[in-house]
Amino acid sequence: MNPRLSPREVDTLAAAAKGLSSTGMAQSLGVTKWTVQTHLSHIFAKLGVDNKMQAVIKAIRLGYLYFDPEVHHAPTFNSPFRKAIVDEAGPVEATARGREKQNGHQS
Repeated sequence: MNPRLSPREVDTLAAAAKGLSSTGMAQSLGVTKWTVQTHLSHIFAKLGVDNKMQAVIKAIRLGYLYFDPEVHHAPTFNSPFRKAIVDEAGPVEATARGREKQNGHQS
C-alpha cells in the first residue's frame, strides 16, 4: 500500500526536487521555513526515509513526482542533487502529480 501524501506535501516534494534549501522552498511555496520543516518531517515518516533526496526519489518511484532530466536543467536546479535523482530514478519533470494520484486518476 502506497503512503498517502497531501497535495501540499507533494508540492513540498516538488520544491525539494529543485534542490532548494528549506528557506528557498518556503519562499517558493509562500509559507514559513518551519511549515516546510513540518511538511518534510511528515513526508519522511510517511515514506520511511531520512532526507529530502531519498524522499524525492521515493516519490518519483511511487508516481507522486515525474522527473525528466531534459526538462529540468534550470540554473536553480542543484546539479549534484539532480545527478543523484537521475542516477537513482532514471529518466523518469519534477512536477507534482499527487493530486491526480490521490483522486484515482493516472496520467
